[in-house]
Amino acid sequence: MSGRQKGSGWSTAGEILDRLEKDPVWVARRKADEEWRQARARRLSAEEAQLVADLAEVGVVVSSVWDLVNTRQPYPEAIPVLLDHLKISTYRSEIRDGIARALTVKHPETKAALPELLAAFRRDPEIMLNGAKWALGNAICVLFDDRHVEEVAELARDPAHGPARGMLLRALAKSNSESARTTLEALRDDPDSHIAGLATQALERWHRKQARRRR
Repeated sequence: MSGRQKGSGWSTAGEILDRLEKDPVWVARRKADEEWRQARARRLSAEEAQLVADLAEVGVVVSSVWDLVNTRQPYPEAIPVLLDHLKISTYRSEIRDGIARALTVKHPETKAALPELLAAFRRDPEIMLNGAKWALGNAICVLFDDRHVEEVAELARDPAHGPARGMLLRALAKSNSESARTTLEALRDDPDSHIAGLATQALERWHRKQARRRR
């Protein structure tokens, strides 16, 4: 049954919207919110203009780095450009987040990305709702190999990197190194209960992986 029953006392969505449209306070707030969103979009567009231009120079035409995040098409030519711009720590978190996510692809060109991602993770500030920090950790997890286990373990042990350390624990679970095991064992007692729980889970995955290797 659609609509509402007569005399039910319930307003339809259309009726509620009609009333809001007649409320000058609500209309003014909506206008202010829209102006804020548009201004924010302009600031982000201006800030990543050089990145977009550098991508265009190698034949990757996008309006934002997020276009790469949302495509299924490969973009090997873009990887060196993304790695260069990953070093720009003054970018807003939204842009750094997009760059990190765009690098989270398994491709021959991304083999050189892990050291740069680790460096970016080390210098990226840990702040509330920092999507870039999480995205960097996720990229490290996806591209991880045991050549970098000691650096990943060091970053995972440092509480200054906050909740984003959880992604590094997932990387260590993929390792064959005893260093990864000892780090995960130590972090089971981390003061951050979330990290402690993730370390326990990662250690269990590490042991299962080693058991499969021994079969």
